[in-house]
Order: sequence, then structure tokens, then C-alpha cells
Amino acid sequence: MADVTHFYGWGPRDAGALTWAELAQWLAQARRIQHVAQQAAEKRRQG
Repeated sequence: MADVTHFYGWGPRDAGALTWAELAQWLAQARRIQHVAQQAAEKRRQG
């Protein structure tokens, strides 16, 4: 849960009311965003 709250800039209590299913959805979205950002950074490095 800490990784998700850190990724989105939420406070320490903001994710406390999330269900496990909601937390999983937010985590999946964060992973997709991170993957796209990594691909973009790699393209910039390659020129």
C-alpha cells in the first residue's frame, strides 16, 4: 500500500479505505504508467 500512496502522492491515510480490489486496480494502473514512462525514456536515450 505504501508504494501506491507514494506513487500517487497520497497522504498516509488516503488509501486506508480502499478495498483490496480497488488497491489492486490502482497498483495495476501505477505499473502501466511506470512502464509507459520507462519506454519513453528508453526511446529518448536511443535518439
